[in-house]
Amino acid sequence: MRVYLTVAVLWFVVTAPYAWSAGGEFLSLCGVDVSARWTGAAFVSSLSILCTTAVVAWLHILTRGRPNTDPSTAVRTVLTGAALFGLYLAPLLLGGSAVAAVVSRLAHLGLLVWLVVSLCRRHGLSPQDWGLWPRPARDLWSGKSAKTMSLALEACVLAAPLALLFSMLPGPVQQVDQTTVEGYGPGLFFGHMLWSSVVEEVVTTGAVAALLSTVRRPVGEIALVVGVMRAIPHLYFGLPALAMLALGAACTVLYLRHRRPLPLAAGHFAYNLLTLLPFILAAGLAGLVLVLLGRVEKRTAPGAKGPAGTAMRTRPDGHARGPAS
Repeated sequence: MRVYLTVAVLWFVVTAPYAWSAGGEFLSLCGVDVSARWTGAAFVSSLSILCTTAVVAWLHILTRGRPNTDPSTAVRTVLTGAALFGLYLAPLLLGGSAVAAVVSRLAHLGLLVWLVVSLCRRHGLSPQDWGLWPRPARDLWSGKSAKTMSLALEACVLAAPLALLFSMLPGPVQQVDQTTVEGYGPGLFFGHMLWSSVVEEVVTTGAVAALLSTVRRPVGEIALVVGVMRAIPHLYFGLPALAMLALGAACTVLYLRHRRPLPLAAGHFAYNLLTLLPFILAAGLAGLVLVLLGRVEKRTAPGAKGPAGTAMRTRPDGHARGPAS
């Protein structure tokens, strides 16, 4: 129950402003008259600042709660958190320029990743334990990582026709695409794509699935929880948000199988970039990316040939012995 409470609070501080806004959009699609006072940009911005303040405070509490914590560590946490929070507030301090908005996104992303790393450590999971930064570092883009990225890209591609199918059903459906709905310029849109890819795959999928795994919850239960957490902030789509539930569940299964959150985020980000292109070009590039990832997977798979083009033998301890005869 304690882990579920942690997951619920984490979801709130990460997605509450977006879930609130999406809920208002969904009610509007359903014909419910919602006051702009509660769904407008000013209220959502205030909620976002409140949630980010809670993230900084939570980081400080987690640091102070460590046994034998050096006082200088707590001071560094406060100063770093304050600096990132200041960068997060850059649009308010610098007049809302595009550069300030991108900096704000990246600072917020840094705080969220820092938070989930700290939370996982609190529950006995180092970044290596849940695959955020494997050792040795070169394993981050191993054959397993290439396979994870390709499967994540395929899952995102398959979610698109599923969303189209849901949009054909009778019910509330948003009639414009995500880019139009969010109204971002090019720079901020790229910043948001990076933010959403990392938050959805590293924070909402990887960290949450890792935390729930510590209390041995079933795979189906974890996939459902993460799927719901990812679908709610997309309610502004209307019924097509159900495709996000399916995508979230699929990415959760991929994470639990391969334990590679960053390649999941890379596949998600690659798909987001492809959506900016015409359909034919996007389909061709998606195929090319999948082929290249397949080649990386084969080249780094166990039993792959060594530099001289011959298969490498291994000792029982897993170290290479040289070319096989």
